[in-house]
Amino acid sequence: MSNIVKSDQTVIAEPFSMKRSPKLEVTYKDYMPIDDEAILLRAREEANGILQDTETMALDILEKAREEAHKIITEAKEAAGLIEASAAEEAVSVREDALEQGYQEGIAKAVLEKQAEMDQMREENIRILEEAQLERLKIINTSEEIIVKMALAIAKKIVDKEITEIPDITKNIVSKIMEQLGDSEAFKIFVSSRDFEFLAEESARNQLGQSGGKLQIKSDSRITDGGCIIDSDLGIVDARLETRITAIENALLEGVERDPVICE
Repeated sequence: MSNIVKSDQTVIAEPFSMKRSPKLEVTYKDYMPIDDEAILLRAREEANGILQDTETMALDILEKAREEAHKIITEAKEAAGLIEASAAEEAVSVREDALEQGYQEGIAKAVLEKQAEMDQMREENIRILEEAQLERLKIINTSEEIIVKMALAIAKKIVDKEITEIPDITKNIVSKIMEQLGDSEAFKIFVSSRDFEFLAEESARNQLGQSGGKLQIKSDSRITDGGCIIDSDLGIVDARLETRITAIENALLEGVERDPVICE
């Protein structure tokens, strides 16, 4: 327990006077001589003086005790005030430090979150760009395939028109193949019904360039104008128009697949 006397615990007694003991008030004048009464009076006066001095001393001591207690209480209050103020300042400092730290941490966290968000957006943009480039290349390569097929379709129409207008095309094809198969001893040539009549006349006039081998020309409904199939003892040559165009188309499409457009 603290030895500091608190203000609400301090009790200041009222000034008091010390009464003389009843014994001192007992007189024996009925039994004592006159001189004894004088002595007694003097003793009483001295006792009263002592009592007054004692009372004064007690009052002084009490007043000093009051002052000391007041001083102690004041100092305690001031110390408590200083401690409270210091604690308040420390609390403010701690709170400010915490706020500053929280602020810095909040900024750092926000920066990290924003950076992560930007990284994610950048990755998403890269992904979208790559997909767009792949789709573009796919369209380009698909377009090339379409262009090839369209070009071949146009070429076939042109060839069909030329074949219709120039019957010698079939004759030239047959002559060239027979020349390449010059060592063969027998030829069977299958052509369309239109080309059959023309080639038969040309063969009769020896205009097909045959080298003396046996030659047979036959009409085949499976073969369109401008094409032929030649069967010899050296092998079979399929020179139908559809076969030639398909071969050209496959070669071109293989080139497209083998060498696709690549975006730099």
